[in-house]
Parts: sequence; C-alpha cells; structure tokens
Amino acid sequence: MVPLEIFAPVMLYGYSGKEAMYDANILGKIYLDFTRDYDVDATAIAPMVMYGPALETLDYQLYKWPGHGVKEKLSYQFVEKEYMKAEDYDHFISDPTDYWLRIWLSRTCGALAPLAQVPPIYGTMELPMAGPWLCTLGAPPIQDAFKALLKAGQQSFEWINTLGPYIGQIMAAGYPLYAGGATKAPFDVLGDSFRGTTPLMMDLYRRPEKVIQAMERLVPLMIGTGAGGALANNNPLVFIPLHKGLTGSCQTTSLKNFTGRA
Repeated sequence: MVPLEIFAPVMLYGYSGKEAMYDANILGKIYLDFTRDYDVDATAIAPMVMYGPALETLDYQLYKWPGHGVKEKLSYQFVEKEYMKAEDYDHFISDPTDYWLRIWLSRTCGALAPLAQVPPIYGTMELPMAGPWLCTLGAPPIQDAFKALLKAGQQSFEWINTLGPYIGQIMAAGYPLYAGGATKAPFDVLGDSFRGTTPLMMDLYRRPEKVIQAMERLVPLMIGTGAGGALANNNPLVFIPLHKGLTGSCQTTSLKNFTGRA
C-alpha cells in the first residue's frame, strides 16, 4: 500500500488542516503515527502539506488552504485562472525561465508582483550594463519582493528542519519515501498552472502550433525536474500526476524509464 496521503492522515487523527500546515511538530507526529499504524509500503510526508506561514508571506494566489480561503478543517482548493495570457506564448517559448521568474511568479504571488518590473538578467553581461540593472533592484517595491522571498525561504527552511527528525524516524523504521522526485507532463503544466483548462482547450483550436512549441520547451525542463530530485534523493522513482493527459490520475515511473539512465 502506497497511499498519496496529504490531508487524509491529518483528518484521520483528529486534527484540522490548518493545524497541520502551521505546526510542523503536529504534522510530523501525524505522519509518523500513520506510517506505523497502517504499516504502509512507502510514505510521503513533505512537501505534500506545505507550510502555511510561508504561503502567507508570499501572498500565494494559486491555492486556497485551510484557514486561508477555506475552512480550517478542510484541505487545499486550487484556484485556476489565466495566469499566462495568450499573447505571452512567444515570451514563454523563447525563454521559459525568464517568463517563469519575472512574469508568472509576479502573477501567482502577490508579494512578488514587483518582480515584473525587473529587467531581464542578460543586461549584466558587461560592467556598463550591469549598473542600470542593479539600480532597478534598489527600488523599494522590488526590495520588498526579494525580502518576502527570503523570508518565505527562511520559514520553509525552519519548517523542514523541524520535520527532519520525524522523517528520519520513519525511514529508520524501514519505510522509504514513495518517490525521490516529482514532475508534471508539459500539457498539464500549461493547463493547470499557466493558461487554465478552458483557455488551453481553446488554444488547441486557435493557436495549436504555440501549444506544441510551449510543450516542447517544457519537456527537458520537466525531465530535469523529476530526474534531479530522484538523483539527489538516491531514489529512482519519479511521481508524475496526470491531471489532463490520461484517464488515470497519476503514475510513478523509474528514473531509468524517465531518462534512459539506470
């Protein structure tokens, strides 16, 4: 048995979703007890349940979560919107990393909205051009955005370090993590988090060549994301949720099948 646990153990043991998201010790104890009590074949503890304070710091828009948009006892609620506009395809296709960092993050995290005003990093290639680029980083709104990002990072670092001993106990008891890495199918990336389901379905008729080009740009990025986690964690399994690509809900594949490497 390899359950995709998320909030089910939280509710099973009588806690609210908010308690699990705002107290790492509660979350760790829940997952430790659940793993032992149900003697699962593999477990998942983090980051399936994210740390609420870090999301608040970022003013995260892509989800509602317990105590923040939905009732405290409930679980996540995805907020699907057109975070990537149709006219953005060319920018995304030409430079997905630049688009992701400066445009998409500015639209999905309220605290990071000023990042849209940061010029592309390519202007730093020579000294005379580096100065103007650095000057933009001194603008108070942009400074605030980076401070929020650093604060959320610090909060998440403290959260995972609190969870660490619980994860250690789970693994020491012989329960491995169900996957070393996770990624998504390119079509799902576009449909879930960028264009939204309805706009993407319309794109298949209105601009199919742009959809294909965008997916082709995402393929190596998504492979790198999944394989990178598997290699870093020395766990060859890669979890791939399939929201729109297949009739099934998810798959787990081996790193060898994923990349051609053992």
